[in-house]
Amino acid sequence: MTDRKLTFSQRYGFAPIEVPVQLDYMSDELRTGLWNVLKPIWDACERGTTATDLGTWLSETLADGFFRWNIDELSHYFYENRRMFREAFFQRLSWVHAYDFIEFLAGLDLPRRDELLANWNKALERDNSGYRLVDGIVTRITDEHEVASVESALHALEPFPNAREHLANAARFLGDRTSPDYGKSIAESLHAIEALCQVLTDNPKAELGAALKVLEERGTLHGALKAAFSALYGYASDAPGIRHGKGFGDERPDQADARFMLITCSAFVNYVVAKQAVA
Repeated sequence: MTDRKLTFSQRYGFAPIEVPVQLDYMSDELRTGLWNVLKPIWDACERGTTATDLGTWLSETLADGFFRWNIDELSHYFYENRRMFREAFFQRLSWVHAYDFIEFLAGLDLPRRDELLANWNKALERDNSGYRLVDGIVTRITDEHEVASVESALHALEPFPNAREHLANAARFLGDRTSPDYGKSIAESLHAIEALCQVLTDNPKAELGAALKVLEERGTLHGALKAAFSALYGYASDAPGIRHGKGFGDERPDQADARFMLITCSAFVNYVVAKQAVA
């Protein structure tokens, strides 16, 4: 729960102080909060009763790309299209598809997109959702510090697009609400730090172990950390393990395994990029 002051009803025991983490449902309050974040976008979509260029484009994009509606049935008046989208969001979309709707919009080139994503995350935090938007992907990471670590790593990897793509894929495979792939998430987390280390060592074909050794020799990476990540890489990149969707021994990797690897690799990225910056 956030650090906001307790309400009267909470202070005197008439309402719970802590609300359950919303993992497999979406409360009416949360759904409303997510919708309300969109008000500046909707307002920019109309001028009086007439749709702006943004309004026309967004109406057609949502109708065709998300709802799969016949765009010939859209109105020339944006407020009517907005009403149809609102009714669908509140009355027709399950909680899973409501997140799909948010994620679809997060992937569009909308005005003030960063502010939009930040406000959605505030709404998710306020109502104790178990999900956050990480790089525009709705991801099941319930700890705020973990979310911040992944977001920071994605930002740090902007000069390293290949590594960034791998880390974003790791979050995507972990956060898929219908068919998460924990094995692929683990592999992508490792590919992210391997791709980063290849750039930092100027060797695009280096495997992670060799690249870590170079970073250790340069003084960028402490020997103990190098040994720890080499061991972690040895476990997680075991060919029959990851390729066949297994984890420790014959156990299939689960959410905890993939989440640990994503957070650990994100922390590694933040550490190494920061060390490299002052080297």
